[in-house]
Amino acid sequence: MDGIKFINSKNIQHYLREIDYRLSSEQILFLLLNNHFLTVDERISALKEQKETATNDKLVSITNKFFEELVGIRLHDFIDNYLDNLNRQIAFLKEEDKRFCYQLYGLSDSRRYKLIGTFQNYENGLNRIEEESDCYNYFKVKKIPFEDAFDREYFKQKYLELPYAVAYMDKELMLLDCYANDINIKPQDHYTDCMYITIPLPFKKGDIVRFIESPWIEKTDKDKRSEYSVFHSYAPTEDNLHKYQGTDRSDMYYCGYRPKKHGFKLNYYDFFCFDIEYADSAELKGRNKRLKDLSDVLKDKCEKEH
Repeated sequence: MDGIKFINSKNIQHYLREIDYRLSSEQILFLLLNNHFLTVDERISALKEQKETATNDKLVSITNKFFEELVGIRLHDFIDNYLDNLNRQIAFLKEEDKRFCYQLYGLSDSRRYKLIGTFQNYENGLNRIEEESDCYNYFKVKKIPFEDAFDREYFKQKYLELPYAVAYMDKELMLLDCYANDINIKPQDHYTDCMYITIPLPFKKGDIVRFIESPWIEKTDKDKRSEYSVFHSYAPTEDNLHKYQGTDRSDMYYCGYRPKKHGFKLNYYDFFCFDIEYADSAELKGRNKRLKDLSDVLKDKCEKEH
């Protein structure tokens, strides 16, 4: 199975093929479960293909005792658990229950989801999506307890305790992602948070990079609206991976400089980092133009150090 194709960055794909890097089944699994550009159906199909073609080896990346029930789990069992939980979440999302209602949001040009309406059941929400398909390309559906639908502050405080579901889809009603907080979800529902995976990256300190963002993901944090940054470092690496035994994905971070109103800020981002590619300097506008000078300074410093 060609797992490199599941990396969104063409630059990383090219680099791995250039060095003839072979992804393990565990690395492919990690990429499949973190690729925001795959629809739910595409992810399910790829996971089934992997289970049919890959050997049922133990997942060696899970060493954190916090996930004790998963230490030593085999690939096929992990895939089965994931698919079972995903099906449970989708079923909970669609199941009609008078105790719940559905809120439908459309993604606007400002990259913020705008509330369209509230509905009694899932099907009514889908029907409204078809009516709004000329106005929005992407939609978010939230299933929440009816009594909390109009009490936003209460829901913010209690959302970890309340059963709810969130799903994203396009105007063709293609399910892009689904998450549910429900008592029926099994404790093995850790996805890849328990895994510690490294994949070589071509970027060096001083390179200007940009994140390839999924078009249906909302931008809410003003400090993160700039998709451009100057690459500083990434953890883990092949050289220091052995130092992190007993850790998990929470220790995987991208470190880069982001432009602020005045100067720059070195940020650590604890999220999927195989969506990075080289930025075209000609694309840089506004405060992002200052990244060119910072890039030159860091690269010059690196050359002098070596």
